[in-house]
Amino acid sequence: MSPDDRKFAADWLEPVPAADCGNLQVETAGLPTDYVDWLQQIGWGELDGSFMFYSGPTSVALIYGHNAPTGRLVAIGDDMAGYVVGIDLSRKDVVEWSPKGEEASRWTSFTEFVVERVSELRRASEARGQ
Repeated sequence: MSPDDRKFAADWLEPVPAADCGNLQVETAGLPTDYVDWLQQIGWGELDGSFMFYSGPTSVALIYGHNAPTGRLVAIGDDMAGYVVGIDLSRKDVVEWSPKGEEASRWTSFTEFVVERVSELRRASEARGQ
């Protein structure tokens, strides 16, 4: 991720204190380091009115109920339109699920996901002239 991408993203996000990030790593074993680094250095919150990073991982069962995808999965954000993004803790992949809990996309790392998402949001923002 370039420094420009960090600045773009940081305009809307609030960093999570280091102690809280440490607690997240203890409470949710297997969180990828790049995700925890993002929370601590860049933060959580809304990106350009179209994506929300949560302040920490949450249970997919809390979001999907009995339709929750199965496995060692945690949700980390959503597109504010029904699609949820999470981490497969067994594989360290980032997964996007549809409103029905079906897998829609998969990235090999949090870094790959966030670079793609921030780039998409930047292009959309530039297209709107913002």
